[in-house]
Amino acid sequence: MSKYQNDRQFEDDVRRTADAVFEIPAGGCKSRLFKKGKSQIEIDECC
Repeated sequence: MSKYQNDRQFEDDVRRTADAVFEIPAGGCKSRLFKKGKSQIEIDECC
């Protein structure tokens, strides 16, 4: 598994945990990308 795939898997695990801990419907915690200069910032939003 590449570092990118490993990082994505970790992020998915964190989102699933947040869904469970905060009693959010499955898949309710989504990631959103924002541009900052030439790079992107990823922020998780849980509704």
